[in-house]
Amino acid sequence: MYCSLRVPLLRWWLSIQTHYPDPDGEPRWGHARGRCREHVWLMPLGPWDITLHGRAQPYWKLVGFERKPSVDWMLDEFDASFNEFAAASLRYHLDYSVLDRERFRESFEDLIARLSEPRPRFTEEEMAVLEPPGEFIPQPDGSFRMKPRVGEERAIYDAQQAREDAWHERIQQARHDFIDILPHLWS
Repeated sequence: MYCSLRVPLLRWWLSIQTHYPDPDGEPRWGHARGRCREHVWLMPLGPWDITLHGRAQPYWKLVGFERKPSVDWMLDEFDASFNEFAAASLRYHLDYSVLDRERFRESFEDLIARLSEPRPRFTEEEMAVLEPPGEFIPQPDGSFRMKPRVGEERAIYDAQQAREDAWHERIQQARHDFIDILPHLWS
C-alpha cells in the first residue's frame, strides 16, 4: 500500500507505505536533510513506514536567483536574462544536483564567472572628459545647448565601443560553451 498527502499551505508532504523488510537491516526511523534543504523524517508505525518531508527551498532561492513574479517576463526578456539563467542553473548543478560535481567544478565555475562578467563602463578619467562641469551653454530663451564635442571625446567613445565589442564576443562564446555542456546537466 502507498498513500500520499500534500499540505500546500505548509508546503509539507506526507507519505505512508507498507513496510518491506530491508535486507541490509537499515533502521526504519531517522532524520535527514534533503538536497533542497528540507527536513525528512522517517517513522515506523506498525506495519507501515511514514515519511514526512518538511518545507523545501525552491531552486531559485537555493542558487541566489532573483525571483520574478511570473513566467511572462521570461518569455519577453529571455535573451537579456539568458546569462543569469545559465549561471543560476550551473550553480544549482554544482551545489544541489546529483551530478558528479568535482568532475565539472572547474569548468562550471569558469563558465559562471564568464557569464557573470559585467558590461564594461567608462573609466573615471574618461567620464571627467565626457561630462565636465558646465557642459551645457545656457540660451537666451532659457533652454540649454550642449557644448560642441572635441576629438578626444570621439576617441573615448571609440575605445569604449572596442571594449564593449570584445565583451560581447566573450559573452557570446560563454553562451555557446554553456549550450555545449547542456547534455551534462541532469538531476
